[in-house]
Amino acid sequence: MKKYSKFIPFAVVIIAFLSYSLLKKSTTLPAKTSDQAQNRTGGIQDVPSGFDNEVYTAPQIISVSPEDKETDVAVNSTLTITFDRAVDPSELEFSIRPETAVGLNIEGNTQNAVPDFSFAEGTTYTYIVKYPDSATQSQTYSYREF
Repeated sequence: MKKYSKFIPFAVVIIAFLSYSLLKKSTTLPAKTSDQAQNRTGGIQDVPSGFDNEVYTAPQIISVSPEDKETDVAVNSTLTITFDRAVDPSELEFSIRPETAVGLNIEGNTQNAVPDFSFAEGTTYTYIVKYPDSATQSQTYSYREF
């Protein structure tokens, strides 16, 4: 034990330094740049281009047409999603299953998904709206063509 006793103070210093470093890392937030904002939980997130908000809030869906789980929807229907505010295309990701060619058009607070061809009869379609730059969870809707 005596031959290792001179290393004990050195080991205590190393343990103290490592503990301090880990504690400092876990409590230090990254510096905010002009392309970032504080989200609702206090974390830092990227802000879509064109937004200088101090606190970024993703757009919220207030209505969809056809309505979620609606049946007997016409095969040439346009999907319309209405948000609580004007939307920048960089704020959203839209996908539909089964995969179908649609033209997306965002105007103000409305996004329209117009099918390039008629949707298939008797098929249930599911579409997802994602918010890539936000902690906001994606939203999923479905409807069935007649």
